Amino acid sequence: MINFTELTINLNIKRPLHFQQSPEIIGNMLKKAGNIEEEKFVFSNLGKAGNDGFFRDKGNFCLRSLDDVLIEDFAKSLKDYEDEFFKVNFIMASNKPFEKIKSIYSLNPVFLKMDNGLYWTFKSSGNIEEFVNIIQNDLLDKFELYFEEKLEKEDSFVKFLNFKNEKPFTYIKDGKKCFGYKVYIEPKEDEVSQLLAFLAVSNGLGHLNEEVGGGFSNILG
Repeated sequence: MINFTELTINLNIKRPLHFQQSPEIIGNMLKKAGNIEEEKFVFSNLGKAGNDGFFRDKGNFCLRSLDDVLIEDFAKSLKDYEDEFFKVNFIMASNKPFEKIKSIYSLNPVFLKMDNGLYWTFKSSGNIEEFVNIIQNDLLDKFELYFEEKLEKEDSFVKFLNFKNEKPFTYIKDGKKCFGYKVYIEPKEDEVSQLLAFLAVSNGLGHLNEEVGGGFSNILG
C-alpha cells in the first residue's frame, strides 16, 4: 500500500515575509536546494502569520512527497541551508502510511487553471462540477506520473464539498496574482476515491503544488 514521507523544516526567518508572498519564496528555495527536475511534491506555508499578515523570526513548514528518493535529496540539500530569507535550523522526517480518509481540509488555497488560462473562481466560472473535474483529472494524472499506470474513475470521488471562503485567497507568483479557495472535502469510500484522497494529501489538491504549495491539505478524520 502507498505511503508518503513528510519533512518538517524549522527555520529562522531573516526578514518579514507576507503570507501571500512567502509560498513562492519557499518554492524557489526548494527548487534551488533540490536541483529539481521532477515536480512531485507539495509544501505548506510557514504557520500562522501575525495580525498584519507577516511571518517573522521563526517558522516551520512541511514538505511532502510519495517519492522517497526525492525526500532524501531534500533532507540532505536543506540541511544547514541558508539564503537571504531563511536559515534552516533542523529537519524532522515522518512516514505517513495509507489510511482511510473521512475528510480533508486544504490549509493552502486550491488553485485551478482552466482551459482559458484563468483561475477558477466564482466570478470566472462558478461551475462546481468543473471545479471537481479539474481536481479529479489532476489527481488521476498524478497517479499515472507516480505509478506509470492509469487509474479509472468515471464518477466523482467527492461525496461532499464545502468552500471555506467566499472571496478567493490571493498568492503571488512571478509578480502575478493566483486566485484559489480553501475547501473541505469528504471523499467517497470506494478504493479509487480513497486513493485519490490520499494523493491529495501527499501531493496537494489542484495546481501550483510545487510552485506555491497550492492545495496543501491535512486529513481531518
